[in-house]
Amino acid sequence: MREPAASEPEIAETIERLTPEFAGQLSSGIIATVVRDSRRDLDTSPPTALPELLERHARQRLIDTLC
Repeated sequence: MREPAASEPEIAETIERLTPEFAGQLSSGIIATVVRDSRRDLDTSPPTALPELLERHARQRLIDTLC
């Protein structure tokens, strides 16, 4: 499995959308790490579905982190 590039637009966009949602609960570093890990988990997903799948997967992992 390849390591996702930090410059992939969907990674930066997902971090940008999720940071305000979890601000005050999780650090920006944790949010970024979860998004990058989620992107790696979705490495074999169809490119057209990736942005939505990435955000959903990362959001659920962040919610699980809070529990």
